[in-house]
Amino acid sequence: MRQDPWTQVVSFLQEVDQEITRQTQSPVEQWESDGALALLLREPGINQSNTQVTLEGRTLVIVTEPKSPIPEGFKRVSGLHSYTKQTRRYKFSDKYDLDNLTAKIQDGQLLVTVPRVTVSSRTVPIQ
Repeated sequence: MRQDPWTQVVSFLQEVDQEITRQTQSPVEQWESDGALALLLREPGINQSNTQVTLEGRTLVIVTEPKSPIPEGFKRVSGLHSYTKQTRRYKFSDKYDLDNLTAKIQDGQLLVTVPRVTVSSRTVPIQ
């Protein structure tokens, strides 16, 4: 059976678009401790009004739409940041407690902390 060549072209273009998006996004630093995972996004122009953090099942979704700090009377010619709407997704395993996830934004930095599930043990009496 012959495959439609446009299917391959569309698939290729989607892959290229995803790669370009990955390369233009501000990097997210990740730190891990025994008790939690921390994600730090440094992106100039983000604040509480243009950043959204949501959970879709076990997937954390971060949407940012930073505003460029262009001085009045100027127009942007070039720069390091794209100042476009960007969406990032992070899927978490069951070892993280998403009910107690926290997000804090300050000075163009978003810090998301995801605690690990604490497992307690106890001795079960035998009857």
